[in-house]
Amino acid sequence: MAQLFRNSLLSIATTMIGLVSGFLVTALVARTLGPSGAGAVALGIWAAMSAVTITGLGRPQVVLKFAPDFVSDHRRSLASAAFFEAIPIACIAAVGAVGVHFLTINADWFPQASVVFAGSAFFIVYFLYVFSTAAAQGAGRFPQTTVTSAIGAIVQLPAAIAGAVFFGPAGAILGMALRYVPQSCLLPGYFEWPWKRKKIQLSPAMRSYGRQIWLTDMIDLLALSRLELVVLGVFWSAETTGYFAVAIALFGIIGQITLQLSSVFIVGFSSQQSDEGQAEVSESYTAAVKALAGLLVPIAFGGAALMPVFVPLVFGSDFEPAVPAAMILMITSSWAAIAVIPWSYLAAKSHSQLLLRTMCLVAVGSIGLLFALVPTFGLFGAAIGRALAELLFLVALVYCVRQAAGPAFPYRSVLKIAAAGISCGLAAFASLQLVPGAAVLPVAVVAGALVYILCIRFLKPASETDRLRLVNLLETRGPRRLRPFLKKVSNLILGPV
Repeated sequence: MAQLFRNSLLSIATTMIGLVSGFLVTALVARTLGPSGAGAVALGIWAAMSAVTITGLGRPQVVLKFAPDFVSDHRRSLASAAFFEAIPIACIAAVGAVGVHFLTINADWFPQASVVFAGSAFFIVYFLYVFSTAAAQGAGRFPQTTVTSAIGAIVQLPAAIAGAVFFGPAGAILGMALRYVPQSCLLPGYFEWPWKRKKIQLSPAMRSYGRQIWLTDMIDLLALSRLELVVLGVFWSAETTGYFAVAIALFGIIGQITLQLSSVFIVGFSSQQSDEGQAEVSESYTAAVKALAGLLVPIAFGGAALMPVFVPLVFGSDFEPAVPAAMILMITSSWAAIAVIPWSYLAAKSHSQLLLRTMCLVAVGSIGLLFALVPTFGLFGAAIGRALAELLFLVALVYCVRQAAGPAFPYRSVLKIAAAGISCGLAAFASLQLVPGAAVLPVAVVAGALVYILCIRFLKPASETDRLRLVNLLETRGPRRLRPFLKKVSNLILGPV
């Protein structure tokens, strides 16, 4: 549990650095390029990342899942076997994308041919990054990924803005790709070159796991990725696509936090197989659900209340039509974040078939909602469809964990946290109504935070065991000089032990 806590903090630190940079890039690129240009950037990056998922064949997840079971040399052999199996398809995809660029570079019917070329470069860098990160985290090198992510986030900001100013959407995409270069450059240190490789191959169990996780990810592209960008572009306009890209930006921030944490949970849940370890996994599961909900629910509901002022202030008045969708998606991010815990548990315990069936169910519902709502309701319909799909995903995952004889979901605690989060949002919204304008944003944030803390203290979603565990972690793992202060804060918010 202590190692899980430490790695979680490192992953959160990694993500927060990247998210601050990424959000600034999104906002400044949107202001520079407008709704249409922002939509082109979002669509290009989504296509590149989706291509990495398709061509990766689930091999990065194999490395992440099974690397903790090997010693150092065999980890390198495992990473090599997984990487070189995925390389041929990735090369074909990259060459095909470059070919599309040259075929359409002078075509009037394809004005964004340069975006295809930039997306191809993004694809190559991100492909290497995904494998390098999986190998590093599978080996427990979370501090290293923290450092490289920080470097990439710092480099990305000026590069993306300069690219947008001088080269439009394609330049912005190329600048954003630099975020993933530092970790990508470390990939050779995690695998053996073909002429030096040991004769270690992926086992049938590894291939089966990778195949099923890959199929799950493929369905996820249709169910819970940003397919709305494509559908909105087809049925509405590039401007509507840009509005959705901005509306889902903050939702994406929460998603990136939980995506980073998922690798920590997979490694932590995978490493404990004894009866005592299973009991610790159950405790870690419920504690992780409560902690993640307690951290992100107030951000989601409080953030939704701020959207009417925040979106025009940050992205510009051109993006005011994105406000209703942004509010819906910000609230949705709370249950989307919680879903990462049961998903990670099922992945770590090799219940990939359950995940696959779950994703098939969610995909059918999500696609049905998408095409039922978007053609008629546009941006608002896309946001409502995403909210319902994410809720269906969470419910299905929680059910699957119980079907797999896994830990019970702490419904009562999560509902108490949700009630506190709603109160936080209402307090922030009321503050904005009393004193309109951007200057009141800090007041609204403070008001929402105080109401949330009071509600948490009154409702007590954390049990005495949870509070004792948190105090012990703070006393043993927290910064030495801050331990007395952190203990007092914990006692103030959650109640004394």
